[in-house]
Amino acid sequence: MSHAAAFSSRLFIYWLIGIAFLLSGCGGGGGGDTSPPAVPPPAVPGNPGLGANISAPSTAISFGKVKLDGTLSSNSNGQIANYQWRQTSGPTVTVVQGTDGTASFIAPESAGIIAITLTVSDGGGATAAATSEVTIVAANAAQSNVAIISARLASPLSDGGHTDFSESVDPPLVDTAMLALVALSGPVDENVQFKLVSDGGDELGVLDLKAVSNLAVQPTTFVGRLKIPSQRFKIRAAGSSRRGQQFDLVSTAFTPSRLSIQFEPSVVSGAAGTSQFVRLNITNNGPTSEFTIHVIDPASAVGQPADSVQTIQTDATVSIDLQTTVPDMAKPYETVIAEVNGSQDASSGQLLIWEKAGL
Repeated sequence: MSHAAAFSSRLFIYWLIGIAFLLSGCGGGGGGDTSPPAVPPPAVPGNPGLGANISAPSTAISFGKVKLDGTLSSNSNGQIANYQWRQTSGPTVTVVQGTDGTASFIAPESAGIIAITLTVSDGGGATAAATSEVTIVAANAAQSNVAIISARLASPLSDGGHTDFSESVDPPLVDTAMLALVALSGPVDENVQFKLVSDGGDELGVLDLKAVSNLAVQPTTFVGRLKIPSQRFKIRAAGSSRRGQQFDLVSTAFTPSRLSIQFEPSVVSGAAGTSQFVRLNITNNGPTSEFTIHVIDPASAVGQPADSVQTIQTDATVSIDLQTTVPDMAKPYETVIAEVNGSQDASSGQLLIWEKAGL
């Protein structure tokens, strides 16, 4: 081959290589995928200041209402944007999600352990989760049926708070504001209806009592204010339990009084042999009547007067001065009780005398 022919052949080969390279850069002549390469999704941002927290009872009785509270969850970068509750193990229950970071479910009849998970998010893609377990205890026969365990009256504190629930007032004073405390067994909810009724069952008024105890266990205690009527009365509780049981129950009767009996002061303390005067005040808010006054004083701590009969006018107060002497007692205190009885009303007052050893 001549030198010119060899040069022409090389040019032709270079031309073919160039065409092939051009076609490969254009997707093989337009027959291939011309879309840009896929871009991976952005990573979910982390939020170390985001934390989930569940407040829940550790134990519940069958058909008890278990309340779940996630409002203590925190986000140091702002607010919690979303609360998501779900059951993750245990006997199947229906978790009812609230709108304020809370939720609830009704405990199943059978025993077991239920796990609930709360997932919170900050609105920017970050999440945090927490799990809480509730042990379900099968209800016994007494816990399966609704009954009034106790119904008591107590004096409210002046600041609007509740007095010590263990201190009952009996008899209650007519027309005074008091607290009613009713304890119910059985799987009751907050929607129990309470009323005051007479001995004969006539309605005397509606009571607004609120559940103040844990609804997951029993008994359930309801508390509310009432004004003492001028006749014997009972407290009626009616409604439907979470087992579908209808109930209509009445408490034992309360007998109100128009007598107010009070020692002033109500507590005396000192070393054995210490003397102090106290005053027994008897106020009659009822009709003018004769009353028998009797002081019960086993340790002779007061200069005990003989039983006396006095006529006390309406809205009047009779005062009796007594001299107390702290006895040398085997126990740390002595109780003196003044009983006042009339034809329509009866009441009693209590004086505590404490011995302070070493004085």
